[in-house]
Amino acid sequence: MLIRSRHLAVIACCAISLGAMSAYAEWASAKLPDAFAGLAGRWSGHGTVKPASGPAERFKCVVTYIPEGDSSRLRQNLRCKSDNYQLDAATHLQIDGAEVTGRWQDNIYTGLNGTVSGTAKDGGFDVMLRGRFFQAKMTVVGSRCEQSVTVTPERADYIREVSASLTKC
Repeated sequence: MLIRSRHLAVIACCAISLGAMSAYAEWASAKLPDAFAGLAGRWSGHGTVKPASGPAERFKCVVTYIPEGDSSRLRQNLRCKSDNYQLDAATHLQIDGAEVTGRWQDNIYTGLNGTVSGTAKDGGFDVMLRGRFFQAKMTVVGSRCEQSVTVTPERADYIREVSASLTKC
C-alpha cells in the first residue's frame, strides 16, 4: 500500500510541479524574450486527489521557481502535504519554442523519477508525464497569477484525477 500511495503522491507532485508553467503559454504566443520571467518566485495553492475508490483528499503545496541560464531553463522545487502524503520533488525544465521537455525526481524516495514532454498552447500546456510506474496526461490553463491543473492517469488503478489551483499574485 505504501508504494501505491507513493505512486499517487508522485502523480500529484508532477501535476503541481508543472502547474505554474501555464504562465509560459503567454510568452509562447507573444514570443517575449524572457520565457520564465512570470514564473520566478513562490506559488502556493490547494489541490484534490480523487482515488479510484474512496473519498477525495485535499492537499496544500508551495512551489518555488528559479530561472537558470539563458531563460530557456527552469529549476522547480516542490513541497506538498496532506493528511496522508508528504512530497518533496525537483524538476528541471527546458523550453525550445513551444516544446517543453524535462525531468523530475522525488527527493524523498530514490528511484521515483521520470520525464516531461509536451507543448505550450495559448493559455496553457498539454504535456505527458512519464515515469517507471505511471503515465498521465496533464492539462494546464491559467494566467500570470493563477493556474488550474488537471492530471488524468492513463490507468485509473489507484487514482482517477489530480487537480490543483495555484496563485502567485
